Amino acid sequence: MKRYRDIEMFKRWMAAEVLHREKNWRRLDGYAEIPELVEKLREKSMKLLDNEALIA
Repeated sequence: MKRYRDIEMFKRWMAAEVLHREKNWRRLDGYAEIPELVEKLREKSMKLLDNEALIA
């Protein structure tokens, strides 16, 4: 990838490389727990918002 003519060629080469490498990527450890994490963060943020409303 040393001799690209323009930025568009560079982008095409990078996209091709990402698609090639993507086959070897693995899922994140703990991906199954993400929905539970989102729910807990939502609950925590709602509590914080309620506390701020009481203070204001």
